Amino acid sequence: MKSLADKTDQLLFSRRLPWLSQGLWCILLLVALAIHQQQSNKEILALARQSAELSLAYTDSLRRWNLHSGGIYLPTAGPGLHQVETSNGLRLQHMVPAQMLSHIQSNFPVSSVYSHITSLNPINPENAPDHWEQTQLQQQGDDRQTITELTEINNQPYYRMLHPLTADQQCLNCHDDNRLENETSWGALSINVPIRPLEMMLRTKNIATTASLLSLWLLGSIGIATTTRSLRKRVRSRDKARLRLQRSNNLYSALSATNQAIAQQLPQTELFQHVCDIAVRYGGFKLASVGIVNKESLVIEPVARSGSMCDYIDEIHITMDPDSAEGNGPTSIAIRENRPIIVDNFLQQLAGTPWYEAALRNGIRASAAYPIHANNEVIGALKVYTDETDFFSAELSLLVQQMANDLSFAVDHLQQQQQLETSQALNQTLIDALPYPAMLARYSTQRVVAANRKAQEMGIVVGEISNCCQPPAENGNGDLHVKERQRDDGRWDMVCWCPVDDGQDDDIYLNFAVDITERKKQESQINDMAHRDALTDLANRRYFNNQLEQALQPDQPQPFTLIMLDLNRFKQINDTHGHLIGDQLLIQVARRLRGAVRECDTLCRWGGDEFIIMLPDSTLTQANALSGRIHDILCQPFKLDQITVTTSCSIGLASYPENGTSAETLVAAVDLAMYKHKDDLADSQ
Repeated sequence: MKSLADKTDQLLFSRRLPWLSQGLWCILLLVALAIHQQQSNKEILALARQSAELSLAYTDSLRRWNLHSGGIYLPTAGPGLHQVETSNGLRLQHMVPAQMLSHIQSNFPVSSVYSHITSLNPINPENAPDHWEQTQLQQQGDDRQTITELTEINNQPYYRMLHPLTADQQCLNCHDDNRLENETSWGALSINVPIRPLEMMLRTKNIATTASLLSLWLLGSIGIATTTRSLRKRVRSRDKARLRLQRSNNLYSALSATNQAIAQQLPQTELFQHVCDIAVRYGGFKLASVGIVNKESLVIEPVARSGSMCDYIDEIHITMDPDSAEGNGPTSIAIRENRPIIVDNFLQQLAGTPWYEAALRNGIRASAAYPIHANNEVIGALKVYTDETDFFSAELSLLVQQMANDLSFAVDHLQQQQQLETSQALNQTLIDALPYPAMLARYSTQRVVAANRKAQEMGIVVGEISNCCQPPAENGNGDLHVKERQRDDGRWDMVCWCPVDDGQDDDIYLNFAVDITERKKQESQINDMAHRDALTDLANRRYFNNQLEQALQPDQPQPFTLIMLDLNRFKQINDTHGHLIGDQLLIQVARRLRGAVRECDTLCRWGGDEFIIMLPDSTLTQANALSGRIHDILCQPFKLDQITVTTSCSIGLASYPENGTSAETLVAAVDLAMYKHKDDLADSQ
């Protein structure tokens, strides 16, 4: 309420501000005009005072000059003061200052400054005082002062000055009239300055100044109007931006509340209702509803609603039939085309549709519909309504779209969870029926999902990570993965993985184990029989050929050396002492050879009395040293039962890659070297 009151006050202030500004500007204009008029009046009075003072100075100068210079004599025919007669008989009359001033003033224009000497008892009747002059003269005391006043003469304004005149002896010399001896009859200089000419003189200036002030006021008014209009526009823009920001913040709160509701894993119907309540509470919408498509009747059935306009939902009927009027509204189009539909002006854009009357009665002015998905399929729509046109900004629409997306995610998750629970229950039933330990495991996290009783007896815990859950080895067909594993007690299990394809999760595998200890023993025995010589317990020719092929498998095999040896006189010993002694000799030779080679060397019985050794990472120099030790070892006598026999050996060497790069060439090379050594020994004997 406080925020609403603040907004109302700001709106009223923004509306009153132009009028207040214009009013203040008018007051300033009137004050400026008044000040200008006052200054003009002062200027007129100053000019009038200056004119009066100039006239006073001028008249006083004439009077003093007349007194000190002896005056002016003019010809006259009548009697006059101080008349003189010249030598030629011409009569001259002496002009006193008052007469001189009267003559001068008689030639001045009527509108100019006028001055004359006057007194209460003037000598010249023409200088008789008027009412104002008489009043001022009567009020003069002993301390006579200059009097100024603005009065009217014949309804015309005048600036008047009354300056007292001081009589001295020179004044008495000019006048024969004894009245000058009476001090009270002495007068003053009266100066009248007309105001109207001064006003006319300043009229142009006043008009120009007034026009300047009015122009300034007009420009100021235009500036105020423009500024206030811009200010009101900024205020409206700020209010709109603030409203949009508030709506966006509310929608962000709605998104947070929606996510919290999703995290609670509410049932689908409760989740729909909760989202509608959130949209109305935080989003500022007057109505929010969720409609789900009935696949049989193709009717969009409302399953949740919230807001003050819920009656609108009961008054409308929406279907998915594109051939009917009820199937071509915003909600139907949003679901059918899988895109948001926004109606900024509901009454204008949907006039004549089945929803117009209901929207008009319930005050709906704008709406938006956003599709809801589940399992990659549109199942319904989230619909929001408001009582303002052009309510949905781009940001607001995106936020509501995000709410619909979150709702779709929640619905999809709920349905998948239900399907997963059903699938897990079926899988649990299946693994419980297996007679051997079995479990369902998730190999992305190596966590056990389900296990039967036999597996649990082995220590498997459902929900925990197990070392049994190792990624299966690829077998080529992708259906069944088999791995043999030896227990700590030495027994063997055959562990099988089989993917469980329930249509929901391809990360689940069926894992079971079968005891194959006896089979492993049999396989070991068969392997030994196939790769080991029964008499000497050395590896046989087959095993050696496999090892040789493996050594040549890499793209760049490491160097190695082959040593082949053959017992000399073995046939003679065998023929002389019998085959049992010959077999014992071969066994003793194998023991001595086993003690001479390294663990990394491969020692095999090649056949008969021939033996072969493969020395990895060795050179011919190292092989020669070993062959020398072997020759010395085998030349030592052998004690066999009650007899002692002696023998020697023929040795051949071949190195990879110097003597060959294939198994056949290397064996042939070492065999050839051995027989050459045997031939050399025979020739030396």
